Amino acid sequence: KALIERLAKRTAAEWEIIFSEARVPAVKVRTLPEILLDPHVQSRQVQQQLTDPISGKQISVPSIGFKWNGEVLGPRRMPSRLGQDTQSVLGELGLDAIRIAELKQMKVV
Repeated sequence: KALIERLAKRTAAEWEIIFSEARVPAVKVRTLPEILLDPHVQSRQVQQQLTDPISGKQISVPSIGFKWNGEVLGPRRMPSRLGQDTQSVLGELGLDAIRIAELKQMKVV
């Protein structure tokens, strides 16, 4: 209880500085938007901008967070739209066109 009361007297950002100066490993819990705005995270290019060919809008997609030979590794094209690959995936799993049509009719896929 005493620790909670003591910590409540300062902001998380203030405690982060105090702990860092004292060489105590501690950071505040950040939200995803805060993490993505962090200068270090931005320098690692963990987000990439791709253009949706249908809407023309820019969307952010994740990379894998590290570089290989100085290159950011991540998607080079937009992800598939919902259901776009269903037919080919089910075909690769051995379902024929008739069975896929039945599953569509039953609203399974």
